[in-house]
Amino acid sequence: MKKLLSVVLALLMLAVMLPVTAMAAEGDPAPVNGVWNVTPANAQDVLDGKYGSIDGTTIVLTAGTYGQLELGRATKYPGSNTQYRIGSFDAEPMTFDAFYATKNDSAWSATPCYIRSMSNVTFKAAEGAEVKVAGVSAFSGHRYQDGYDYVLDRDVVTGTNTYYVANRLTNITFDHITFTAKSNIETSQEQAIINDFTFKNCTFNIGNTADNSDYIALRYYNENNNGNVRNLVVDNCEFNNCRQGVYTSHIKNVTVKGCTFDTTGHNAIAIQDFKGTCDHGNVVITGNTFKNVGDRIIRFNNVGVGTTITISNNTSVNSGDSNGEIIKATTLPEGMEVTMTNDNWGKVGDKDPVIGNGFIETTTGGTIVIITPTEDTPKTEPEKNPTTGANDMVAAAASLMAVSALGMAVLSRKK
Repeated sequence: MKKLLSVVLALLMLAVMLPVTAMAAEGDPAPVNGVWNVTPANAQDVLDGKYGSIDGTTIVLTAGTYGQLELGRATKYPGSNTQYRIGSFDAEPMTFDAFYATKNDSAWSATPCYIRSMSNVTFKAAEGAEVKVAGVSAFSGHRYQDGYDYVLDRDVVTGTNTYYVANRLTNITFDHITFTAKSNIETSQEQAIINDFTFKNCTFNIGNTADNSDYIALRYYNENNNGNVRNLVVDNCEFNNCRQGVYTSHIKNVTVKGCTFDTTGHNAIAIQDFKGTCDHGNVVITGNTFKNVGDRIIRFNNVGVGTTITISNNTSVNSGDSNGEIIKATTLPEGMEVTMTNDNWGKVGDKDPVIGNGFIETTTGGTIVIITPTEDTPKTEPEKNPTTGANDMVAAAASLMAVSALGMAVLSRKK
């Protein structure tokens, strides 16, 4: 009986471990305790969900030079959490097989619409590793002619009846990564929801200050003034030799703190809009250092009712436009004044710094604000982290090993 129990326990342990062993033997990446270790060769496949969902995991980039990493790409992989619909985003979601079956030869009878979701994902450089990434990209909108359909794995058909994609991206973090090209999170699709992007301890080395949008270091952009793109945090990052450092459009809640901006052709930080005044929520710009900024350091466009602005404890050296102006808003809400505190605005060449209308600099008092009344900014709780299937197997294997060891110890004591 004792021998039989030993054999059963050993077989059970082996049965649980076999899938994990087989997965590793195939050479495919798999998360261990919620952590993926990726290389330049397989990073994009992991992002596309080829090896399973990345929700609730950390993606560690091992040493190397990476191309542009595309977030939120709709693919045919179940792990991508892509929804497939025909005709509109309001249509009923379909399985991939049912979706594919609606295709007539090489064309679609109605426009396909993809919704790609991703939540609670952290990208970070491996400890002590040199990691360079040619920017990150996330696109929501109408893709046609010069695009590529990753669901069908082919170039899109020339014309307008191709596909639309709307991202649902929540709680995405980048940590200790060096970016060598523009990072662009954008949507022209009103159904897209992009919330809680954080860049911390990152370096942006763009290497060009020319008047070209390709040389913006970080662009967080919503073409629609609908509040669906929000909560950008840039913390303790470096921006070197770029056209602009942080550029946002129609974004609610922007924080830039503890960063260094060194040599820009235009603004260091731009809080922009172009479809009427925008409620930017809480804008916090504090504890930053600006050097050789080639235009106004901070630029607002048409600030809407509901916006609060905190600008404090910043330092600048030789930064501002040709007239010495360092900060400007095209318009502020009636009766709004922005009190900036404890900043050290240095000379702009041989000119004294000039502050635009509506901004006041003090060395005492609080950090803001005389502001028109508004509704409270709604808060969105991040989705809870799901547990991956691979983690379940690893946990089950570990538990069974413990049970086996306990059983063996009991048998030994009874001999």
